[in-house]
Amino acid sequence: MKIKNVLSLFLVAALLGLLSILLYQTNNPSDPVVSENQQLIDIITQQESDIEEREQNIEGLRNAIDAELDQQTQGLSVITSLRNSLQSARYFSGLNERTGSGIVLTLSDNVQGAELAKTENPDQYRPENYIIHDKNLLYIVNDVKAANPDGIAINNQRIVSNTNIRCVGTVILVNDRRLAPPYQITILGNTDEITQAVFDSGEVEYLVTSGFAITYESKDELTLPAYKGSPNPQYATIYVEPPAEPEEPEEEPVVEPEAPVEQPSSPDETEQTPEEDVAPETDPDASEGDTGTDTDEVTDPEAEEPEAPPVDPQDAPPEEPATEDPAQIPDDQTEGTPDPDTVVVPLDEEVTTDE
Repeated sequence: MKIKNVLSLFLVAALLGLLSILLYQTNNPSDPVVSENQQLIDIITQQESDIEEREQNIEGLRNAIDAELDQQTQGLSVITSLRNSLQSARYFSGLNERTGSGIVLTLSDNVQGAELAKTENPDQYRPENYIIHDKNLLYIVNDVKAANPDGIAINNQRIVSNTNIRCVGTVILVNDRRLAPPYQITILGNTDEITQAVFDSGEVEYLVTSGFAITYESKDELTLPAYKGSPNPQYATIYVEPPAEPEEPEEEPVVEPEAPVEQPSSPDETEQTPEEDVAPETDPDASEGDTGTDTDEVTDPEAEEPEAPPVDPQDAPPEEPATEDPAQIPDDQTEGTPDPDTVVVPLDEEVTTDE
């Protein structure tokens, strides 16, 4: 009997436990979306803690490298000069901490406008219209850069050449670190010029007219933290200056001598020219294209040919009558031609004979 009573009590207790579990699950249903979001939040939190730990390690290694370089380069003038140049480059690139005067610009979400929109017009309420977005911070940073500031930081995140400002949902990431409002933009430099750049910013004017709370404060001493990330350029490469090429001597232009131009001689001139300059006499029987002599002198084709001197008609040789070959005269022209041995007497003259 005792064993049966124990078994019955155990079965009753088990049934009551199952009924209690079913009743709890019915009244408190589990939301899979909420559990998934919680898992993502845990993963992000763990990754952010890992990033912060690695940034601290990077900063410690940089300080150790600087101390070792200072110790190794002590007393070496050449290396010390290079070391100073490296420190200056790191100073201006944002890898070192920087202190100076400037302003702090604070931006906050439009909480009052969001609550008023919820109450008056809940159907047309859009929560994204009342929060600060990544593009608002990016536009303000670009507008402030026109004043040539010494450095910029957003919520202690240094702005350098490879800084990314982006949005994931409603969360703004700067240097892959989550930021929460209010957003403080610390700007080092000339206070008057930076303040004027802020007032001239079209994005600041838009946020003010939209009801966002924006304030600024000038301070004589502000500190910007060093960039804790690792610069990893994807496209930039180290510039190596090419060696200077030796200068080639300039070649002087070669000037070719111009061919002498012979001037025509006049009858009045009594000076005699050298034999090599005297033009050879031409044979009257020679053809017009035959010059009669061959010379080695080359003259400029562009130079004008000298005119031949005038010839006195009395000094000219008598022209010989042209003779024709009887063999070349046609037969019709040879008929009636007297024999050269016969004497032709005109008809009007009397012929007398001496007997």
